[in-house]
Amino acid sequence: MKPLVLVGGLAISLAMIAFTQAPVAQKAPPKKGTPPHQLTAGEKQQIEAKADELSGLIRSLRSAHSDETLLADVEIFESAARMILEHPEEFFSDAYVGQTLTVLDAGIERARQLSQKKSPWTTQKGRVLLGYRSEVDGSVQPYGIIVPENYDGSRPSRVDITLHGRLGRVNEVNMLATYATANWPSNAGNTPGWSPDDGQLGLDPFGRMNNAFNWAGEADVFEALAAASKRFRIDPKRVVLKGFSMGSASAWFIAMHMPSRFASLESGSGASRSRRFNKPDSVPIYQRPMLKLTDNIFEWSINLYNLPTAGYGGEDDPQRRATVIVYEQLVKEGFHFEGEPFNLVGTDIPFLFNTAPKTGHVIAPESRKILDAFHKKWAGIGVVSPDHIRFKTYTARYNESHWVTIDGLKRHYEPAEVEASRANNRRDYQIVTKGVRRLVLQETEHASTIDIDGQKLNVKTPAAQLALERTATGWKQVDLHEPGLHKRHGLQGPIDDAFLEPFLCVKPTGTPWNAGANAQALRELEHFDRVHSKYLRGHVRIKDDKDVTEADIKKYHLVLFGDPGSNRLIAKLGGKLPMKWTRQSIVMGGKTFESDRYLPVLIYPNPLSATKYVVLNSGLTVEDREYPASDYLTPRFGDFAIVKIQDGPGMPEPVVAGLFDENWKLPNEIRVMTPAASIPARQGN
Repeated sequence: MKPLVLVGGLAISLAMIAFTQAPVAQKAPPKKGTPPHQLTAGEKQQIEAKADELSGLIRSLRSAHSDETLLADVEIFESAARMILEHPEEFFSDAYVGQTLTVLDAGIERARQLSQKKSPWTTQKGRVLLGYRSEVDGSVQPYGIIVPENYDGSRPSRVDITLHGRLGRVNEVNMLATYATANWPSNAGNTPGWSPDDGQLGLDPFGRMNNAFNWAGEADVFEALAAASKRFRIDPKRVVLKGFSMGSASAWFIAMHMPSRFASLESGSGASRSRRFNKPDSVPIYQRPMLKLTDNIFEWSINLYNLPTAGYGGEDDPQRRATVIVYEQLVKEGFHFEGEPFNLVGTDIPFLFNTAPKTGHVIAPESRKILDAFHKKWAGIGVVSPDHIRFKTYTARYNESHWVTIDGLKRHYEPAEVEASRANNRRDYQIVTKGVRRLVLQETEHASTIDIDGQKLNVKTPAAQLALERTATGWKQVDLHEPGLHKRHGLQGPIDDAFLEPFLCVKPTGTPWNAGANAQALRELEHFDRVHSKYLRGHVRIKDDKDVTEADIKKYHLVLFGDPGSNRLIAKLGGKLPMKWTRQSIVMGGKTFESDRYLPVLIYPNPLSATKYVVLNSGLTVEDREYPASDYLTPRFGDFAIVKIQDGPGMPEPVVAGLFDENWKLPNEIRVMTPAASIPARQGN
């Protein structure tokens, strides 16, 4: 038996951290509005002592060249304790003190096992906690995996990914301490749950806490899946995505953006459009295009045509309306449904809409059986390459469905649509597009003719991929690589897009041209690091400008803070960005702004590294208040802005903000805005 740890009268069994499936009795959660536990000096000292002990063991393991994958399984425990100490308001009750110490003891136990070349948790069945090091910011992130008793790795296995709901009191400590119990989301009554009917694995991403799996939270889903796939034999064609409540909003978002990644989808009682989407006048004009990225998920519903989807809601649950909105959008798109009102099935689309009678914000047991049967059917088939595809996007970031890739849009944040079919052993293609400038087709080794928008093209040399481009005279076959500067996948903006992938913040060390501008930039860097730690659970990578290497420039999106005087990399980019910046002025789009009163903020393809971004003076542009409570972490700025320097805390007022065109050029005219068009002031600094 594992020993008990006694802290403040609270006995916590390390068996909880051993990840057995037996439920463990828990204290009732504190009532909403209950103030957090005030950590005493003694409690803090006890936690810090254990964290330091674990840190020392980790250093010794690293010095001994321990396997980095296994080391991450240990580091998640230290990281959890450090994170809650950094944010002490997350000791939501006195139970979190005991949980923190229990988590540290579990980490120490693993570290000692690893020092003896043992890692028993890697062969454990049931609910297991693992870790990985994120490429995005270098932080260590936890995830849970549920290993069925009959798993032996002899054949590829289905995996069900469950996106948790909004758990206001969850953090790393809470997850690590309670994952083995019924309290963790994938095993709770109001979440999709996990049923071992197919011997499948269950994957529970932490999602970097409660950010609706946006930005680094979105990346966490795929990084956790990639990490698990290195350790377990996962069938990439049998990945099921599930979500309920906030997790449902996230599941709609991820699956509709990337429909060919999953064998089936389940989403219930989670938002599919935001309130502000219905009131676009409530946001500044320069922010409105950003609503097409995050706030209008129901408008992407056509992408479910090629993704078997089970929508769910309780009859008495107001949040069922979100699923109804998706259903209504599919009807609007021309799809048909039949069956009983509480169990509608698509006749020309693989969509099930189940409603549990007289049920609130939970998944009813009978509905759970129906949903499980749905996934068993479609995950048994797995992802297949369909002969008929319908796909819609508003951005090159999310541009692919099976063998169709929208490689260029006529205009970002306006709909780009494709309906494509193939016949005669993939020889003949029929394609209709709207808002598309460039297409790439895959699986075209046998292609002979392509009828696109009424124009017939003869394929002279079939290949695994073919690129088509709309020109002034019509469509034509072109090289796969498009020369010149264009918005394309991974280099299309907006500013926030840089933070989905590995990025490096670069701090200035030189003498600034304007002290106020430099101070504003440094406040923004400090704020970005603090917000990223609090809401996305990892500090950002930061290097001094003098320490940035050529390898860094090739590996990371560079986020540069300061001005050409203080930051040598900004100076190095002089003349290569779409503006002119001198000691006296900033000239952008024919408008001139004083350098001691204004600061440029932008994203642009890095002239020093063709596949990476450069960002000036900005982290994520999401409003702080959105992180803990919203299902939509919507960018405020697009690709560029000029902000007014201010002395104190808060988001600087933008006087110019907008989007580059499809060739990364400024619009013919940029409009200086009145104060009424500015965004609300940010709280804090």
